[in-house]
Amino acid sequence: MIKNFLLAFVLMVGLSSLAGCATTGQGQSAADLQMKVNDLENQVAAKDAEIKDLKLTMKDMAYDLDRTKTRTSGGSSKPFNYAKNSEILRVKVAPEKLQEALKAAGYYNGTVDGKLGTGTKAAIKKFQSDHGLKADGIVGEKTWSELKTAAGE
Repeated sequence: MIKNFLLAFVLMVGLSSLAGCATTGQGQSAADLQMKVNDLENQVAAKDAEIKDLKLTMKDMAYDLDRTKTRTSGGSSKPFNYAKNSEILRVKVAPEKLQEALKAAGYYNGTVDGKLGTGTKAAIKKFQSDHGLKADGIVGEKTWSELKTAAGE
């Protein structure tokens, strides 16, 4: 929708500047206009990528909220403890969700149990290696983003 709006805007601006050309005699060349269109298309593509990232962040936040709601004790919410897995996880993602994403991407065939054992660590390293990332077995922003894309999330 945003892309269509920006494209319509570009066309209106382009047409109005062409109309101005005839009256003022200070027209822009077709090459100049094409450069402007290309620049605007690049800006639209960047905004589309930003929207995709925001949607993924919202999905993660919804998942985190659901996880917090399901981990209750004594009627109060008990947040998931990401700190205990900080040697592997540098992003806020539940180990189960990491395993599910690795499984969906074809890198993990173990049980989704939330335990970051040797099978999960090996799957992370293999995924990183296959995707040109530093194969250190640590799930940071780049690895998690790439894994979500590979898993079709």
